[in-house]
Amino acid sequence: MTDIIRRTSVNIPAAEIIRYLGYKGDRPDENVMRLIFACSEEINEIADYRACRERVPLAETEEGILLQDVLLPGKAIKRNLDGCRESLAFAATVGPAVDRRIAMLKYREPAKALIMDAAASAAVEAFCDEINDAWEKDALAEGKFLRPRFSPGYGDLPISVQKDLLRLLDAAHLAGITLTDSMMMIPRKSVSAVIGIADECTQREKSGCAACGKRDCTFRRNAAGGSEKTED
Repeated sequence: MTDIIRRTSVNIPAAEIIRYLGYKGDRPDENVMRLIFACSEEINEIADYRACRERVPLAETEEGILLQDVLLPGKAIKRNLDGCRESLAFAATVGPAVDRRIAMLKYREPAKALIMDAAASAAVEAFCDEINDAWEKDALAEGKFLRPRFSPGYGDLPISVQKDLLRLLDAAHLAGITLTDSMMMIPRKSVSAVIGIADECTQREKSGCAACGKRDCTFRRNAAGGSEKTED
């Protein structure tokens, strides 16, 4: 059974917006900071935070990890899910109104559009963090532990996995998330991921930027959680 989660607002960290804007050491000036806070408020006013989640069994095969009928190839996801017999597959979005607002601002206020885009990226990640925290508490109540979420495109997990993952979740119907031929999710500020459910707690797994091999990414976080190119 697929669960549907909705929120009316989330706490969008200003530091994450700054990171997505690509600041390198220097802090934004007062005018930029005012726009950052204004964009955060506006996103929470127009966003339709939705997510769908399904708890599914895992099986290891020669080709990779089988998530029900979805194959997850690659060494990184295999390490992340090692020892797990179940997982949570999910997709989350801030909704289409945010995309429309950013598109409109590109013609009227391009500087604000850039900040709004960064704030929307931070917003969907904050939404994922909030619901993941709630799921982790539920898992602990069962005596289980959640592994870090792992998305298609991280490490050597192909972005093409996105198609089958969204199909498994019926994300188009339940969360309004669709996929273009180039594997871009619509709304653009959307996330899909898999979270392993383990019987034991372990710190071996890496998530997010730490699990990805793209070392030259502008938005990459460092080991301490900040951006490798941005001093938060």
